[in-house]
Amino acid sequence: TPCIISYFFIHVHISQLYVRIIHGDKMKAAGIVVEYNPFHNGHLYHIQKTKEITGCDVLVAVMSGHFAQRGEPALIDKWQRTEAALKNGVDLVIELPYLWCTQSAQQFADGSVALLNLAQVDTMVFGSESNNLEELKEIADLSTKADYLKEILATGEGFPKAYGLWTQAMEPNDILAVAYLKALKETNIKPMTIQRTTHYHDDELSEICSATALRKAALNNEDTKHATPMELKGPFVTLKQFYPYIRMLLLSLSTEYLNSLFLFSEGIENHLRENAQNCDTFEELMNKSITKRFWFRG
Repeated sequence: TPCIISYFFIHVHISQLYVRIIHGDKMKAAGIVVEYNPFHNGHLYHIQKTKEITGCDVLVAVMSGHFAQRGEPALIDKWQRTEAALKNGVDLVIELPYLWCTQSAQQFADGSVALLNLAQVDTMVFGSESNNLEELKEIADLSTKADYLKEILATGEGFPKAYGLWTQAMEPNDILAVAYLKALKETNIKPMTIQRTTHYHDDELSEICSATALRKAALNNEDTKHATPMELKGPFVTLKQFYPYIRMLLLSLSTEYLNSLFLFSEGIENHLRENAQNCDTFEELMNKSITKRFWFRG
């Protein structure tokens, strides 16, 4: 029976039993990493293509929970997204805990691959703009040390550009693919890629569109039936709704406390506090806070 497993130490062991007992040791298991924010026809293609190229008997998906990789809240809750996955070909959904799903590419990949490895999948299939697995493997073999990035940052470059210089300005899914391949080195999981059919940030709604386009359409109350098998109904959750609380915390918590928080460094706490005093909306805060040192993708 398809199911979602939500708690880290529990779902690890249950997922092992799921593959071993329910499906048997000789059955093929494939893994994918998803967010489904929200589920759309491109995701359905990913599922169908994964089954086609792997010939798997069971498909395991590691999915982010109520918050997605960039730290934003998912447009709809994890239960509805899980239901969409299970109705459209996924057999088991394992939640990627918050501490991993809101991190940068490598931490996101490390947590996801660790769960797929514990679930004993044979192959992992992920989207790629280049769809050039051999070249991606070569890049994954390079040493991308944090110290190297810090040296570039010292020149005033922002982090994304620094990472792009190291990886030849790769597209988002190819960068994540390299992170997956690095994590997969510690496993026996075979990587496979499929061609990504849309650009990550395309905002035009079509039958095969990006999640960005679908979120935008849903928030604008547009008809999305041709783009997703899900029935998208509000209320939806957006980061903008959190701004009154974020602003209150920035203005009320001490500098020492803010500085103790994860990734609050290099004076960003003072930078955000100063801007929060004069910014009434989240968009205004982000636009005013962006510098060469502090970068945000909205």
